[in-house]
Amino acid sequence: IMCCIATMIYAQKHESKVNEDIYVAFSAGGVTPTTNVHFGNTFEHVGTRPVFNLEVGKKFNSWYTQGVNVGTSVNTTGVKTAFDKVHIMWMHKVNALGWTHEKTFLNAVMGAGWGHDMVIRDNYGVFQTGLEFGTAVNDNWGVFVKPAITWEHATEGLDVRNSDISLSVGVVYN
Repeated sequence: IMCCIATMIYAQKHESKVNEDIYVAFSAGGVTPTTNVHFGNTFEHVGTRPVFNLEVGKKFNSWYTQGVNVGTSVNTTGVKTAFDKVHIMWMHKVNALGWTHEKTFLNAVMGAGWGHDMVIRDNYGVFQTGLEFGTAVNDNWGVFVKPAITWEHATEGLDVRNSDISLSVGVVYN
């Protein structure tokens, strides 16, 4: 019995190296300020602009992942900058399907970091929550869809009127 227990404990122990389970993800989509979303008899949105994200991170196990996300949105205001906002966030992801060991994943995403508005030249705190639905195409590549809401903590504090909603699609390389 002791031999079986020792064998099981040894089989469970796995020391992760720094360069193991690293991923790089790129996504693109659309983002709109929540102040431009109107609910009434019809759903109407204005002010949608392209958004791009690059994320590098580490998968610690089948349940938990951390990474750094750099994102920006294309400027549509007429001011002479290519991008209107940029953010850098530390992301945390929990895979709700981690116990299945399938090739699909459903990540609950949370992140916090720094944001900069290039039009009004203002810095602020950024907080994001969202979901990532994805599947592996093969052992290294995967695809995902990510709806998210990003709050900007400016002088007004955290407020839904100070937020953006986005939908992105992307690829991930493990």
